[in-house]
Amino acid sequence: MQPKAGYADWEITQLLSNAVGYPMNYSHPSEIMDEIARLTPTFTGVSFARIDELGSIQWPCNAQHPEGTPTMHIGEFVRGKGKFLVTEYVPTAEKVNARFPVDLDHRTHFEPVQRGRADAAHGNNAWHDEDRLEIHPQDAEDRGIAEGDWVGIESRAATRCCAPG
Repeated sequence: MQPKAGYADWEITQLLSNAVGYPMNYSHPSEIMDEIARLTPTFTGVSFARIDELGSIQWPCNAQHPEGTPTMHIGEFVRGKGKFLVTEYVPTAEKVNARFPVDLDHRTHFEPVQRGRADAAHGNNAWHDEDRLEIHPQDAEDRGIAEGDWVGIESRAATRCCAPG
């Protein structure tokens, strides 16, 4: 499936990297996965071929766990404890108002290796053929939105339409 934007996520990252002077020259996302497996000890057993074979792989996946592990961390974290730093809160300049009454989090969170080859190759289009909106049931009810309704999303920057998911 051809990505709707013309480029897959990995291709966009590569174009951006090349534009800012850090050369990346991959011809397929499997090359990226091979590099990750080569450089990251907990991914040494991950490849597109293994993902195709197993369907999904939970890391760590290495010589000790060639088919991955059912639980990521048991007893301790692979790299030790994380280091947390206190950072200053910087509020957004975007404020809710009568025209834009909801503050939306538009980020997409996913783990390509866990979801399998499809996401790494094609982005989220492999999971949904359209954009999806996740909205709190009370917010949906307040706005008369029911499961499966098409809604328009408008912000100061863009307008989109999607189905609640």
